Amino acid sequence: MKKVKLNLAKLSIPRKVTFGQGVKVKMNGNVNFTTPTPTLVELDAAFTALETAANNAVGGTHAQTEIMYAKERAFDIVMTGVGGYVERIANQSTDNASAIIASAGMEEKRQGSHDVPPIRVKKGPLPLSAFVYAKGPKGKVGYKFQLSPDPITPTSWTDAGQTSVCKLYVSEGLIFGKVFWFRVAIIKGTVMGAYSDPVSILIGM
Repeated sequence: MKKVKLNLAKLSIPRKVTFGQGVKVKMNGNVNFTTPTPTLVELDAAFTALETAANNAVGGTHAQTEIMYAKERAFDIVMTGVGGYVERIANQSTDNASAIIASAGMEEKRQGSHDVPPIRVKKGPLPLSAFVYAKGPKGKVGYKFQLSPDPITPTSWTDAGQTSVCKLYVSEGLIFGKVFWFRVAIIKGTVMGAYSDPVSILIGM
């Protein structure tokens, strides 16, 4: 089971506001999240109230500072609820759980599998191309790469290539000005490990 990592206790109030705004943007219109609970309206109200209270508390009274902390607690409750909703939706699709969590603008709590490689992507030499890199273990392994247009859905992943090296050059199926996601899994013999967390790139920009 995949877990969402929020780490709200470690975020400052400005970072909580920014995080909430980013999650709302990512989830709004995302086909994975048709009925968010709490709603995106409630999330918007929570981070907007927190931002307003924080601004009022700068050079303000003790009462205004107390209001800010109350709004922060209210935001934490709503954000935790949204995180729980995303986690539930993600785990309804075992093969795409990590990608669905990422599509909400959230991080996945890592569970220590050494078979899940780190991955990064950068622009290729042509406008409609990209290089995808994975950091795999020592020894003879293979790499299976997949790509998905944004937003990620349970059926949006397609195979981009399978290699014996930790790099893939992609020059087909990409669209100028669109965001694409990539992920990779390590193959040892006949056994394929779990897919990595997905990474994205804006093509041609």
